[in-house]
Amino acid sequence: MNIPEWPADLTDFRLPPAWDGRPVDWHGWHPPIEARALFLCSNNGLRRDPQPCSGCGHPFQPWWAQGLTADGRTSITVERCGLCNTTIAFETGPDGTSEWTLDDSDYGPEGSFDNQEGNR
Repeated sequence: MNIPEWPADLTDFRLPPAWDGRPVDWHGWHPPIEARALFLCSNNGLRRDPQPCSGCGHPFQPWWAQGLTADGRTSITVERCGLCNTTIAFETGPDGTSEWTLDDSDYGPEGSFDNQEGNR
């Protein structure tokens, strides 16, 4: 099997325009950061390999974007595989932190809503 090399180019630049009905101010996409490049000491216990993408198994470091809802109460960080476009959202707000897998419905004019267990 021919596995593309890291990093895979981002081809889907969509972001949810709203989160549970609240507009989101996104700060754009950022390229992957190779975790191994961050830790130069090999014996300090911090060195780790990237986790595989949950969608395709590619040993990815995700592209990422961060946004804040217009009311300032919720921060959203999304990570996207450049190979298969699997997108995971991490929501941090007054009710704690949640993790979601986004699908095509999250990018429509209504934005993303919590409508299913584990999916937005």
